[in-house]
Amino acid sequence: MHQLPLQEKHRQQFLLQAQMNQQQLLQLVMQLIYQSWLTILFLHLTVFFWKMHQNLPLVDF
Repeated sequence: MHQLPLQEKHRQQFLLQAQMNQQQLLQLVMQLIYQSWLTILFLHLTVFFWKMHQNLPLVDF
C-alpha cells in the first residue's frame, strides 16, 4: 500500500475539517433561528394573554 504524499494527506485532512466546520456552523445557525422563533412566539403569546387578562382591545403591536 503506497502512502499518499504528505501534502496530499494534509490537503484531505484540511478539506474534511472544513466540511465538519461547515456542518457545525449550519447546525448552530439552525439552532439560533429555532430559539429566536420560540422566543418571539412566547413573547407574542404573553402579550396576547396579558391583554386578554386586562380586557384591553387587542391591538397589533
